[in-house]
Amino acid sequence: QAVLWRELSRGHEREHRAAWAGKLEERIREDAAGVSGLPERISVFGISYLPPFHMHILKILSSRIKVNLFLVNPCREYWGDIASNRDVKRVEAGGSPEALHLERGNGLLASMGALGRDFFDLLISLECEEFSHFEDPGEGCLLWCIQSDILNLRERGADAAEGRTVLLPGDRSIEIHSCHSAMREVEVLHDHLLALFSEDPSLHPGEILVMVPDIEAYAPLIEAVFDAPDEEEVRIPYGIADRSMRKRGLTVDAFLAFLDLYGERLTAPAVLSFLECPYVMHRFRLSESDLDCIVQWVQEVQIRWGIDETDRLRWNAEAFRENTWAAGIDRLLLGYAMPARGEKLFSGILPYDHVEGGDASILDGFLEYLQELFQCLAQLDSQRSLGEWAELLVQILSRLFASREENAPELQLLRRNLGALKQMQEVSGFNGAVGIPVVRWILGKSLERQGMGHGFLAGGVTFCAMLPMRSIPFRVICLLGMNENSFPRQSKPVEFDLVAKAPRPGDRSLRNEDRYLFLEAILSAREKLFITFTGQSVQDNSVIPPSVVVSELMDAVKRGFALPEGAAPDWILTRHRLQPFNPAYFRKDSRLYSHSREQCAVARALLEQKRPPPPFIGGPLSSPGESFTSVQVEDLGRFFSNPAAFLLNRRLGLFPREEGSLLEDVECFQLESLQRYSIEQDLLKIVMADEGEPDGHYALLRASGRFPHGTPGEHAFRSLSAEVREFARRLKSFTREPPLEALEVDLAISGFRLSGTISPIYPGWLFRYRYATLGAKDRLKAWVLHLALNCGEVPGYPRETILVGLNRKKWQAFRLISPENPLELLGELLELYWRGIMKPLHFFPETSLEYARLLLEKGNSPEEAIKAARRKWLGNEYRRGERGELHLDLCFRGTDPLDGEFQDTAVKIFGPLLRCSREVSADV
Repeated sequence: QAVLWRELSRGHEREHRAAWAGKLEERIREDAAGVSGLPERISVFGISYLPPFHMHILKILSSRIKVNLFLVNPCREYWGDIASNRDVKRVEAGGSPEALHLERGNGLLASMGALGRDFFDLLISLECEEFSHFEDPGEGCLLWCIQSDILNLRERGADAAEGRTVLLPGDRSIEIHSCHSAMREVEVLHDHLLALFSEDPSLHPGEILVMVPDIEAYAPLIEAVFDAPDEEEVRIPYGIADRSMRKRGLTVDAFLAFLDLYGERLTAPAVLSFLECPYVMHRFRLSESDLDCIVQWVQEVQIRWGIDETDRLRWNAEAFRENTWAAGIDRLLLGYAMPARGEKLFSGILPYDHVEGGDASILDGFLEYLQELFQCLAQLDSQRSLGEWAELLVQILSRLFASREENAPELQLLRRNLGALKQMQEVSGFNGAVGIPVVRWILGKSLERQGMGHGFLAGGVTFCAMLPMRSIPFRVICLLGMNENSFPRQSKPVEFDLVAKAPRPGDRSLRNEDRYLFLEAILSAREKLFITFTGQSVQDNSVIPPSVVVSELMDAVKRGFALPEGAAPDWILTRHRLQPFNPAYFRKDSRLYSHSREQCAVARALLEQKRPPPPFIGGPLSSPGESFTSVQVEDLGRFFSNPAAFLLNRRLGLFPREEGSLLEDVECFQLESLQRYSIEQDLLKIVMADEGEPDGHYALLRASGRFPHGTPGEHAFRSLSAEVREFARRLKSFTREPPLEALEVDLAISGFRLSGTISPIYPGWLFRYRYATLGAKDRLKAWVLHLALNCGEVPGYPRETILVGLNRKKWQAFRLISPENPLELLGELLELYWRGIMKPLHFFPETSLEYARLLLEKGNSPEEAIKAARRKWLGNEYRRGERGELHLDLCFRGTDPLDGEFQDTAVKIFGPLLRCSREVSADV
């Protein structure tokens, strides 16, 4: 490291800090009277320690001016030679600790005070004049006893003959709480503060300090708990200090996120994430609802990453335009200008048909945003001086962000930091060109530093990070997040760091700094010390140890103190429940307590007799009117495909939806099931209509962005095309003769009018097919059409139906023969339809078919059939059961619908269908 230092300082030997300190010392020693510009005195106040370098500077200055240091010394005795238990055990193997003259002193001071010990030893070596003003807190409570022991270098419990100090009943001056999560820690703290304010009306929120090792992790939880009290009267004023500007400010965070986009692939999630900043949206005249529309567009035009095909080359990817922003923009613009219904290309572009006329302003703002963003990112791809970067980034700031009253301080802060870049160039004299990563690093560090300290002592309860020089007395001090793996911090030096291998007094140690911070927190608390940590696992409630400094404090308490009845004071550790609504928090005889009325109501409900939640529809709805008595044949088939969905959608106007899918950031490499199904149906339609070879459809698929590119895409299309052609060839064995005219039906049945068009009908049968696995829904839809066909009684028309599909990718076909009483069967279906639009019908196609098939075809008992049906209903890890379908889940939540109604309805619907159904071969 000495060699490295000499190389780095070559040519600047007189310009580093050590050299300047030497110059100052030499100047004062040689010409003390000639040194001017020094103040009358220097007073150093509120620090925990100073490194030897700074103490050396103060010592030099003290020869000319008065230098006062106001320091908090935890102990009035000399404690420079005390040893911690760890130090003692380290030397025990070599001999008696007494023989080595190791003084134990106070265990907490020896273990946690290494930083202060070195600092006060340094002060003694500098021969400073000392004025002591110590005040013993006395022994009125546990906290004061601990502080007094540290002050007087005393260790209670070290001598067994002395016994332990008996505390007053109800002494809770030190409390330690074990929770399941950081959120529970904050909730427990909130309840504890409310209790303190209730017990002591003189306590003011400004007299409470809460320190956290990682304030950024806890800040959102603090806001969630303290901003949402049960009642406004119990709102606790608070402020969060020490948050970095990037975490506190939307504009600052977004601007740094923009700089992070440079050198990225510009994926759809990243580009739209930047647009989510409110001030970026306002700049381009967009709203949050507009953003939802834009996300849908980006998903449906299949934008994944890259500006265009040229941009893809920068990432050593194949230079195709599909799935890029350029391809998506082309589709959006062309779709707005000329709809094509997804069937025709224009200059190789497939128009996107879902940009309506009213969406013009959204599209305009979105396209302007993309243009500005891509142009600004292109300007970052260069080397510039710091001053030139400052000027460019100020311009970019105005191009991408709207200026509003609420974000004006952030914009001013950014401009000030960008101006500092130019000043940095002028002061350093460095005029060389650098890349944007260097500028990004400088800005990030500068903004983080400016955030520290902001908001400290703002008037309410102060939440802050555990930082040095925070040893300010407070009536109540709370420490959150005192976890084993979080505090004290552990240094991770690099391999060549010789300072870490052979540290000297005064060298920085994160571990020793944190230990001393904890010691200062103990000493700074005037009436109450409150500590929480995550001490129980959320998964299995297993015990997790706290920070080692908390364990040492607990050991000191158990070793030196006792309750009046003689037991060890285990009550300083309280183990909390997983949920805040646990009934234990609201029992009179419990150590746990809560001030939340809302949680109390939940706990009371838990203790009451558990009752199933009320059904979504408690009883039959009123009559829907005559409009529902006129039924289309196709609608009747749709009803039995999912009666609950029909009731919610058609009758109640409710449309529950699955959560939206996430934006993809990679192009398609293989087809997903739904994509494959959609493409197969399109290809089959082309082949069956004799509209040419399906190969012409390949260009359409590529332009849509839904298909793999290059050789994998071509291979996948050839495979799909061959499979579809084979399926179509077998289908045509049923359609050799020309079809008959579509049959119009109009039937009056039991007060209903059933009408519609039935096709395609061939001389031998009504023909239905689907290039997919045939399910209960397909058979039900075919059955309804089959019954209507048989009620028509039109001469020359067949009475049978053929249904063709797949079964595990193998050919499957069913023939439905003419039933004896089609009109009566349709009447029964219409009665069930009417019942199903009055209240949820206990009919679930796949589950009901399983029950009816086992009972009627396989000869199983009702018990065996219902057991198998329940397995079908519930599903498993490989196949989702019908219970998970949104409409069914909503209508039958908290109930078991596989009851007698379910069994009767399954037999009534599928019994006739199964009796008339025959499985047939390909050639008929």
